[in-house]
Amino acid sequence: MKLASFFETIAPYLEGRAGFETTSRALFGASPPSDAKRIAIYERFCRSHRQTALSVHALLRELVGAEKWKELVEAYFVEHPMQHVEINENGAQFAAWLGARAGVPKLWAALADFEWWEWQSIVAPDSADDAKPDEGPLRLGATVDVRPYAWDFVSWADADERAAEPEEREVLVLFWRNRNLDGRRALASREELLVLKAVSEGGEVERDETFDDLHRAGIILGAR
Repeated sequence: MKLASFFETIAPYLEGRAGFETTSRALFGASPPSDAKRIAIYERFCRSHRQTALSVHALLRELVGAEKWKELVEAYFVEHPMQHVEINENGAQFAAWLGARAGVPKLWAALADFEWWEWQSIVAPDSADDAKPDEGPLRLGATVDVRPYAWDFVSWADADERAAEPEEREVLVLFWRNRNLDGRRALASREELLVLKAVSEGGEVERDETFDDLHRAGIILGAR
């Protein structure tokens, strides 16, 4: 068998789309060699790789349970085979995929989105605009993002004793990387959102305690 044909035949097995027996017969015929089962080593490696690719979703995995999680991971990668050289980026469509999948609670998709954006803020490229946080005009940090959720994932994740599920309520979550380049997320208050809106629109900004907290956190940058 030519090398191109070999990879074309074994790829579905390594990607979790075909079983061992079907692949073995396609590769070796009705009488496979005694060491044919060695291809299972590579299948196990690829399966482990797929689990690693979604490791940013630790909270979701805990919520779902180990067996259901394995099932979801395998189903996702059947529809979204790995393409990206950075392993975690292969999970970019996971939250949307969960949201569109019949029988999957909306909570799971929302939590996947929350964990994905927390990770995105950590790995976001450095911006030259953030290099001098106390100089220049008032502005938002390059990694700042605000996203809405119907569950309070922040309080749930940070609790000393975590409940079975987060509280269901409408919240806005701030994601950003602070002055030490550490990833952060927090519930956004109405006062904070008003300050962020004024800064992003270049309007008048009251230099009060809320402003100072946002500036120290690295959410707002620029000369005070």
